[in-house]
This record gives sequence, structure tokens and C-alpha cells, in this order.
Amino acid sequence: PNPASERAIVAVSGVESGAKIVVSDMQGRIILSDDMTSDTYELSVANMTSGVYYIRVIDGASIHTQKLIVE
Repeated sequence: PNPASERAIVAVSGVESGAKIVVSDMQGRIILSDDMTSDTYELSVANMTSGVYYIRVIDGASIHTQKLIVE
């Protein structure tokens, strides 16, 4: 994953309506939970502490997980 310092674009093709995006830290604490209204989501990381986070897109029967590094 590429480090981000201000924003990150999350893109998942074929996301169904009603999908959720959940960002959690390494300890599993949820930092953000929001609805995805399209197959891309702009995530502001400017106020997040430097470190590693996990982005999960929950789409019906599937879960897409990606690692995010914040500088």
C-alpha cells in the first residue's frame, strides 16, 4: 500500500448499493463507518494518527479488506 498523508481514494469495482466502508486501527478500534454510495470513496486521513489501518468494504456477502498506511 502507498502511504497517505491527506486523503486516500478507496475504489472497489462492482460494489452493491448499501455497501459500508469501515476503517479500523491495528487494535481493531473503529475509526470510521460510513455508507458507500458509489464504487469509490474519498477518505480524509489528515486528522488520523500516523500508523497502519485496515479498510473494509462490506458488500452483501463479501468483504474487501485493504491496508492503509498514514504518514
